[in-house]
Amino acid sequence: MHIAFFAMPSPGHVYPTLGIVAELTRRGHRVSYSITERLQEAVVEAGAHPVLRELGLKPGATTISRNLTGSDFVGFMDGQLDQLEAIYPVLSEAFAGDEPDLVVCEGSTLSWEGPLLADRWGVPVVHTFPTFASNEHWSLGNYMPRMSLANRLRSLAFVMRLVKLLKSIDARLKADDLLNGTHPPQARLAYFPRAFQFAGETFDESYNFVGPCFNERAFQGSWEQPADPDRRLVVVTIGSGQWDWPEFFPACVAAVADLPWRFVIAVGGRNGPRRLDLGPVPENIEFHQWIPLQSLLPQADLLICSAGMGSAMESMYHGVPVLAIPHVADQFGVADRIVELGLGRKLAPEETDARSLREAVMGILGDEQVRGNVREMQSLVRDAGGPAAAADIIEQVQKQTSDHERPSRPDQGTRRRLRALVR
Repeated sequence: MHIAFFAMPSPGHVYPTLGIVAELTRRGHRVSYSITERLQEAVVEAGAHPVLRELGLKPGATTISRNLTGSDFVGFMDGQLDQLEAIYPVLSEAFAGDEPDLVVCEGSTLSWEGPLLADRWGVPVVHTFPTFASNEHWSLGNYMPRMSLANRLRSLAFVMRLVKLLKSIDARLKADDLLNGTHPPQARLAYFPRAFQFAGETFDESYNFVGPCFNERAFQGSWEQPADPDRRLVVVTIGSGQWDWPEFFPACVAAVADLPWRFVIAVGGRNGPRRLDLGPVPENIEFHQWIPLQSLLPQADLLICSAGMGSAMESMYHGVPVLAIPHVADQFGVADRIVELGLGRKLAPEETDARSLREAVMGILGDEQVRGNVREMQSLVRDAGGPAAAADIIEQVQKQTSDHERPSRPDQGTRRRLRALVR
């Protein structure tokens, strides 16, 4: 079986899929992955064939401020539509004559090339959820910024652009299908256990909460330093993503300099050492541009992060509580769920200083109830099924679909129009 994967081209969206890719290729399936050059090493290592895509974004279109606003969000929507307009014909041409038998793509983002191409090809679709799913009982929209009248009008213009694009490519899917999920897939895979999903009991059997689908990710390297049994280890990755927050790191030094534990802190690509005015750094604190989180977490006693779902699930998998400092919509949701389930604490970015950091770190590490809750969640995460369960579901979808007549694939005239778009 030939399977095509589509995901938003960022580590937080691609890495959670790699374990499934590796499992499918191990079973003898052929996997193609629409990916950017920056991330192609990751999918190649997992066994997929990279189909390179052009981002097609205007300069700065993917930049989001630390405190997400309605204007930021509408700008992000516009950027994603710019990207779709640019890459849809590129990917159509790349797969021409070698269309997949099944598409795996995201069901909770504005990354729509996967659903549109699957519908064009007449093949089954499996939606993945790197963050929370939504239904009539709970919605991730609860965490979206409030829209002013001006931004609501901009949103309407966005919808009109989307309608025009769908008409230009002869899409059978409508704007409402993409925006509101009214064209359901054959199955859904969520990369976290049902117990972590808000209102998890209200989601039907089409939602398969298979938990995190990690692989070894050798391309990231490994953490070679041995654990110190006499000192607890706190790992900090708040700056390793897209956030430009250099003032956070001096607060870390002031918060924990005299504590008897070890702190390993990633400053991220945007917070190079020359930008950080840290002063003297005590011996119990290490700063790194980047750290291989997956190989470091087995040694850790606490993770301080921005509460992306991937980091939270990796932490739970290894039985490590979380201090969440969220910045955008889904991160606020993950942070709230961590607090609700007693798996750690959260701090608002505007309230994060040396004092609040110190109190939160000491509070979590001294809380036996938190450690017990994390151990219970660790069991649920590890028992959810992971890559093997996800691959079973994908194979089942393909088997069930092959027993029924598929929608017809595009005729030669449609294919010629797609190729003309590329040129």
